[in-house]
Amino acid sequence: MEENSDSQINECSSIRSEVSATELAAARAEIWLLTKKFSDAQISIENLESLLKLIIDKQSVLLSELYELKRVNAELKEECRMQRDYHTVERNAMIRELHNIKTLFSSRAALLEEATKKNNELTNAVQDAHEKIYVVEDLLGESWIKLSTPATMAGVKSLERITPLPFSNGEKYLRLLPEADRESNPSSHVSSASFTHSRKSPPNSPNTEFYGEDELKNLYINYWHKTAGETQKDTDWLDEWNSRPDQRFPKRLEI
Repeated sequence: MEENSDSQINECSSIRSEVSATELAAARAEIWLLTKKFSDAQISIENLESLLKLIIDKQSVLLSELYELKRVNAELKEECRMQRDYHTVERNAMIRELHNIKTLFSSRAALLEEATKKNNELTNAVQDAHEKIYVVEDLLGESWIKLSTPATMAGVKSLERITPLPFSNGEKYLRLLPEADRESNPSSHVSSASFTHSRKSPPNSPNTEFYGEDELKNLYINYWHKTAGETQKDTDWLDEWNSRPDQRFPKRLEI
């Protein structure tokens, strides 16, 4: 560069020999300054090139990471889609199961309501039967017997035979019953307590409470004699059957 400047200076000096030394020194200084700036510019360009290479390398690394992230993102999207499909299937299954449970619950509720209705009808029918049905004993000819359910048993209902009293005064009934028995059968020595449980009352009459004590005694005595006669009459077929050679039941008692 200096050689070129010197040659240029020499040419200038040859062209114009009248150039002063001051101007020549100033030109040389300016040329040196331009040369220095050019060198600095070259250094800057080299630095920029190296910086650009560094940026390109970093960009390549970032692109590689970006591609990796895109791949991971695609995998996550696929997994999310599978999870969404799985949860959709599970939700549909739960909805169907809840619908089946609701349908079953509705049917069970209808069956329960129907069973409750039938149970109430049966309960009402049984109560009506307990109030209206009466049983007549053919052998003893006793009075109508009412079927009732005692409330003393816990959770268990059983039928009990109750013979109504012929009159409202129970003490009078219990007092007259042993006296009537003693008059009808003087040889018996049965206590009054056991007697009241072994004997049956005569048919209940709405007018018995207006009878006198003597009339009630006669009523009981006639009733017991009638009962004993019917019982003896009903048991005569046993002797008759034992006396038969083939020991067959009478026709009226054959099953």
